[in-house]
Order: sequence, then structure tokens, then C-alpha cells
Amino acid sequence: MTLENCQNWICPDLRSHWQLVRIQNADQYILRSIREPIRLVFSVSEGYALRYFIGRFTVQQVQELCQQELDEVSPTLVVDLIKKLIERNILSLVEIDEQTSSTANPLAQYQLQLIVQWFRHPNEP
Repeated sequence: MTLENCQNWICPDLRSHWQLVRIQNADQYILRSIREPIRLVFSVSEGYALRYFIGRFTVQQVQELCQQELDEVSPTLVVDLIKKLIERNILSLVEIDEQTSSTANPLAQYQLQLIVQWFRHPNEP
């Protein structure tokens, strides 16, 4: 995944499984699971970008909104955030069936997908 090939991807809606909370008196946000005791810490700029992961904005649109509202935003903020969400198993990158994707645009063969997998701990009943 590079900056060039994902600008038109839609940032998926995280709200059905995650809640974004700003930490008071700190420059951090917490993304916490609604159902499990999972909490992930993000910077202010990442937290600001996560506010737009509602299934309506593209990567490029979220990047532009962040650059308008925040000082000194990395030009790869949203792409780096998506990579972090994939590494932390919040999102996955899935390949779309070639028959349904546009053959004129090979980058349309991929999309972001929200992952939620709950695993029961072996020591719990």
C-alpha cells in the first residue's frame, strides 16, 4: 500500500466496534473496543483523522481535512494510520473478486475492511 494507490479508498466506519476518546490533559486519543477490554493509544493527529473513519470519506479527503485543521500534519498521516490499523488487526486489506472490480484500474482490486474477531480465552468458561 502506497500513498499513490489508496487515495480513493473509503475509510471504513469504526463506530460499530470502537469508541474514540480524547485523554484529558494529554495529547493522545484512545481507541477502545466497545465489547472487549482493548485500548489503543493514538496521537492527536491520528485521533483527529480517526474521527472521519465513518464510512463516507476517502483517504484523500481525510488527509485534506486534517491538513486544514491541524498544524504540521505529515503528508502521509492517513496512509500511515491505515497501516497502523492493519498492523493492530483493526482493519484488513482484502482483494476484491477480479470479476467485480474495474479492469481499467488495477488498484480498484483492493479495499479496506473492518475486522472484528473475538477469541475466547482458553481459561474462561
